[in-house]
Amino acid sequence: MDNASKAALLSALVFPGAGQIYLKKIKRGIALLIPVGVCLFAICFGIIKASFALIKKMPVEKGNATFAVVLKLFSDAVQELNFLYLALPALLIIAFWIFSIIDAYLLGKKQLPPATIAADQESTSPQT
Repeated sequence: MDNASKAALLSALVFPGAGQIYLKKIKRGIALLIPVGVCLFAICFGIIKASFALIKKMPVEKGNATFAVVLKLFSDAVQELNFLYLALPALLIIAFWIFSIIDAYLLGKKQLPPATIAADQESTSPQT
């Protein structure tokens, strides 16, 4: 497996920017990792905020936890969540992840020595 494939797999399976870091492009890898981390933080913050709002509304008296009350609390919690606030960071994470995979692969292909590229092309060309 060549470096381009390894870098793309690292970016795909570990985290965005891992392939760039593997190819010794540390700043580029970190530049891809930071926005993904910020988006993950935003998603977690939104979920935690909605959870605390739900906990504040929970009935504390004994005997109030009927199925209808729990269902009402759940529907209130879903309404409390701002899906745009959660969907936008999720879409950004997906976009950065896909970009990271493609970028790591292309960077790896650029780093291959010309002799290796020529040998790969000769080995994959049809024999006459």
